[in-house]
Amino acid sequence: MKYINVLPVIALLLLVGHGDDDSDSCTITADSLNFGEYYYTDSSPLIVSGKIKVSCRRSRHTEVKLDAGQNSGGSFSPRQMDSEGNRLSYNIYTDSKQTEIWGDGTAGTVAQFSKKKKTKFKYYSSIPPGQNLQSGLYADMVIITVNW
Repeated sequence: MKYINVLPVIALLLLVGHGDDDSDSCTITADSLNFGEYYYTDSSPLIVSGKIKVSCRRSRHTEVKLDAGQNSGGSFSPRQMDSEGNRLSYNIYTDSKQTEIWGDGTAGTVAQFSKKKKTKFKYYSSIPPGQNLQSGLYADMVIITVNW
């Protein structure tokens, strides 16, 4: 059976923000978004989930945004992974029903917000079924931006 091996998607983290002194800082960690093997003949999407964790020294309002990825040409719908010029569509959502695309708050996407010192933002990601592409290792890089 033909399958596609998909590498982790979230590969780069970017922390943006400012503060009045050294005690005003936040850190971010993210689970790798790894789909494993994708079989185009499956009738259901391949769905995975993970967390992005934000921890700030002071309790404050934080905003977490994701960009469209390096392969989608700036479009959030769909994001795309690449393997030698072949494109595999996928997306990242804030909800398990996959109705809200996690982005930067533009083009119908939503950003995530918190007022806590430590927050775990859960994400859900899926690859739609039926994408009959060349076998290979598909990957993308999505930048996470945290503003506080």
